Parts: sequence; structure tokens; C-alpha cells
Amino acid sequence: MQKRSNKAYKNENIITFIPEGDFYFSKGVEAFQKGKFDVAIKWLKKAIYKAPNDPVYESQLAAIYTEMGQFDQSNRLLEKLVQVYGEKYIDCHYLLANNYAHLGLFQTAKKHAHMYLDHENEGEFKEELESLLHLIDEEELLETEIDEDFLMYRESVLDYMEQSEWENALPLLREMRMLYPEDQLTKHQFTTALFFSGNEREAINEEWNYLKEDPSILMSYLNLSIFYYELNEKQSFENMINVIQNVYPIHEEKKLQLAITLARTNHYDQAYVRFKMIKDPIVKNEYRYYKWFSLTAYRIGKIDIANSIIEKGSTYYSYLKREKECW
Repeated sequence: MQKRSNKAYKNENIITFIPEGDFYFSKGVEAFQKGKFDVAIKWLKKAIYKAPNDPVYESQLAAIYTEMGQFDQSNRLLEKLVQVYGEKYIDCHYLLANNYAHLGLFQTAKKHAHMYLDHENEGEFKEELESLLHLIDEEELLETEIDEDFLMYRESVLDYMEQSEWENALPLLREMRMLYPEDQLTKHQFTTALFFSGNEREAINEEWNYLKEDPSILMSYLNLSIFYYELNEKQSFENMINVIQNVYPIHEEKKLQLAITLARTNHYDQAYVRFKMIKDPIVKNEYRYYKWFSLTAYRIGKIDIANSIIEKGSTYYSYLKREKECW
């Protein structure tokens, strides 16, 4: 009997294993649950390649994009699923409503929310979408109720705060608190001016009072994160920053405030992602946006992008160029 070579023997004992879509899908879900979003995306794309007609894989990939804040990519997948499968995948409208709300496209968000509720009046996401619709209505009402005097106050305050002229900002903010006692942003701008004008503990105490009244106020967490960071009170800072890292605001102005807070507290990688989520051209044309986004890009090594942001911003704010010297 002829002796077989080791090579032949080994080849006969190889078991060929070609994973199907479900294998890749399960690996993707596992990575997603561990917060490894980039890995999850790779596995799910493999699953879709193996089974291109399975809508479950694409809907899960869309959900991951939503979790990462990549709302446009998520929407492209979801719109395709809605077009192909219609009412069979009605939950896609829930994700689309949330995505468009985060992008500031409130009318489109409302359309998808109503499409879901019309078909699933007692569906799993009914309460969440009703809350979303209520929030959108409040945001739209707020935008229509702002008067010209208020806007003049706001513009003056922002100019002083952008230049760190806290002593000039404080008197205006005191007036605004008297004239517009219900305006939340004014309250938090006041504590910011108070803190940076040397009244640190008074500012912190006031923010904590707001937070005790309503634990859901994002601005209190943002301000306290900055205050504790500036005072190098590490444990208190960590408590605050851990909260805001998991928050994805719908309103564009709050997206900007959160991104700036992450930048100001040395979380530049996360800040860069949040700045990229901002879509509103008005918000993207603010001095604060150019200042902190350019610094963030510079600190994570995106020098060309940082310079481009500064150059564009300088056409509107000539004094922005001096920010580059602080890099």
C-alpha cells in the first residue's frame, strides 16, 4: 500500500465551513451589544452580502447607524426597506421619525411618526412616538414665540460670552432673567457667566438647584461638567460627563452645546463626532461652532479640516483668526 503524503492527509481532513448570513448576523449583534459599532457594521455587511434579500439584516444595520448618530446612512437603508416591504416593516417608521427629528427635519419626522401610529395604534413604540411628537410641537412653538427684543438681548449676550467678557454679560443676563423668567437657556448662561467671573460655588449651587427641580435638564449637566472640569474636581466631573456622553439631543442648538462641552472637557474624539451631527446651517454659522469645531479637529490631528473651518469662519468673524494662535 502506497504511503500518503502528509499534505494529502491534511487536505482530506479539512472541513470546509462557509458561514451563512445568520452566523455573520449573530456576530454583528454580539459586537453591537458590546458597543463595538465598527465591528458590528463589518459583520452585518457580510450578512447582507450573503443574504441580500433579508430585511432583518439591513434594519439592524440601520439601527446601529442610528446609535452611532449617522442618521443619513440609517435613513437610506430604512427608506429602501419601507419602499420594498411597505407595511410589513412598519417599525422602520419609528426609526425614521427619530432619525429625522435628530436631523432637525421635524415635518418629515412627524410624517413617519403618524405613519407608524396610524398602522400600529397600540404598537410597541406608541408612547415613545407620542412623546416625540409632543417634543417637536414644543420646539416649533418655541421658535414661533421668540420676539425681536429677546433676540437682541440674546445676540448681545452671546457676543460678550464669545469674547469672555463676563462682567458685561452678567448685567444683561440679570435683566433677561427678570424679563423672561421662563427661558431656560438664559438661566444657564447666567450661571456660566457667574462661574467665569469668579463666583464658582454660587454658580454650581444654582445649577444644582435647577437639576433638583428637574433632573432631565441637559444644560445643567453640561454646565456642571465644565465647572467641575475647570476646578479639577475629577469625581464630580466624571459623574456629569458620563451622563451627557449617552445623550443625543434632537434640537440642533443643544447638539452644539453638547459638542462644545465635550471639546471643552478634553473629549475631542467624541466632540468631533457630535459636531459632524449638526445639520442646521444657522447653527453651523455661529462663532462658537467655528471656534470649538476647528480646535477639536486640530486636537485629533485633522489639521487641514481645522484650517478649513477657521478660514470659512473668519469670513464672518474676523476675530476668529486669533483662536488659531491658541491651538
